[in-house]
Amino acid sequence: MLRITYPIAVTFAVLTLAVAQAASAQRRIFPPVMMGYRILDLGTLATGNTGYSWAMGVDKDGRVAGSSTTDSGFVHAFRTAPNTPINRFLDDMGTFYGGENSYAWAINANGIAVGYADYANLRIHPITNHAFFPGSARSVLKDLGSLVDPGEYSYAYGIDDNNRVYGTAFNPGRFREEAVMWDAQGVLIDLQNTLPHALQATWWLADAFAGNVAGQIVGAGQHNGVSHAFLYQHGVNPVRDLGTLPGDLYSEAVAINASGQVVGCSYSFTPFDDGMPVLWTPGRFGIMSTIYLGGLPGYSSNCPTAINNLGQVVGNSHDYTTGVMTCFLWQKGVIVDVNTLLPPGSGWTLTQANGINDKGQIVGTGLINGNGAEHAYLLTP
Repeated sequence: MLRITYPIAVTFAVLTLAVAQAASAQRRIFPPVMMGYRILDLGTLATGNTGYSWAMGVDKDGRVAGSSTTDSGFVHAFRTAPNTPINRFLDDMGTFYGGENSYAWAINANGIAVGYADYANLRIHPITNHAFFPGSARSVLKDLGSLVDPGEYSYAYGIDDNNRVYGTAFNPGRFREEAVMWDAQGVLIDLQNTLPHALQATWWLADAFAGNVAGQIVGAGQHNGVSHAFLYQHGVNPVRDLGTLPGDLYSEAVAINASGQVVGCSYSFTPFDDGMPVLWTPGRFGIMSTIYLGGLPGYSSNCPTAINNLGQVVGNSHDYTTGVMTCFLWQKGVIVDVNTLLPPGSGWTLTQANGINDKGQIVGTGLINGNGAEHAYLLTP
């Protein structure tokens, strides 16, 4: 099964069509592709900003969610104040009782961050991971639980603006992970069980990565035994196979915006083509168009991680031959290396772009001043 793992292999622009669809609502203005950006080092949760940090998402006001090493050497989830570096006293989201590590994976427009953390219950299981929601007190996480057995794992990968959470959980009855959603009241729903019996026989919904307020959910699953991206919406025909680029075998969908535009990656799994960036966009009669976004020259994999409501796409590029990593921004049919948007002499080498909000602010991970320590950043046009 195609899986996104934290934090290295996070594999998750303006479209003419998107502009046309939004024209009736309001005129949208986009930051120019080649405009210079301001970069902010978000630092870490450790004393003196030592250690490492990774940013995974940014809300409408510039609050950033991610993870960082701490003075203890463990990793904790963080959420910052708007447009502000990490405050190690105020921004540490903490862990579950008895756990040591936590990882923030996503944040919605309202600043609510979700992810997963160590779940330690030695009577049931030595250690596993459970999805979390912010708790009622600082540094205390709310356990979203798991399917059937609390000793099994669950992960939260996304949250929409109605506070519904999306992820995956292990189902011991079928001995496999399955795509899940937690509703706004925290009730866990196995999406596989919501399918009609005929579709349950042909589909295995494995991972739900993101959703929107319209109730559309995207992720990765198996359709007739082949790993493909899916678009789910509860109804008569709840799941749609988004397919692949021509000639490819596998795909996954990692993000969706309010207009129903979906981004993900299409794979052939040859040595020369590890991942190709795809935009699936809705058209007349609900037909989804499949658009290849192009890639940065010299990189064998170019996979999106996020799309905002303006249709701008960010993602990560990797050359598996050399190990070199960078990140990209796509808008209006143009793809650029995000490093080209940095001010001269910034000292940064950006390796990941994992989130973008409707202001065009980008967050991710990079190396600063060649010191070998990855830090989270906030890039503002």
